[in-house]
Amino acid sequence: MWFDAGLLVLAAYALVFGFLGTVGQPVPGATIRIGGDGEIQVKGPMVFPGYWHNDAATAEALDSDGWLRTGDLGTMDASRQRIVVILECVEKYTGKSSR
Repeated sequence: MWFDAGLLVLAAYALVFGFLGTVGQPVPGATIRIGGDGEIQVKGPMVFPGYWHNDAATAEALDSDGWLRTGDLGTMDASRQRIVVILECVEKYTGKSSR
C-alpha cells in the first residue's frame, strides 16, 4: 500500500489552489455524503454495480442503496472535501476495525 512505500503524496488540487489537506470537488455526476461513522461515501454513474458473482464482496463495498464505501474518513463543507484518515491505516496499525 502507498503508506508502506515511504513516499510523500500531495494532491495536485492542494498545490494549485492552496487548500492543503483537501481533494477538491467531486467529479461531475458524483454525489458525496459522509456516513454515520464519518466514512466518505460516493454514488453516481461512475460507481460499479458490484462484483461479478461475489455478493459478499459487493455487500462489503456497497450499501443497500448503492453507495460506495470509500474507506476514507472525512469532513465536507460547501466548497471542498477534506480527507482526515484512511480506515485501512487505523485497522492495520491498531488492529481495531473502524466500521
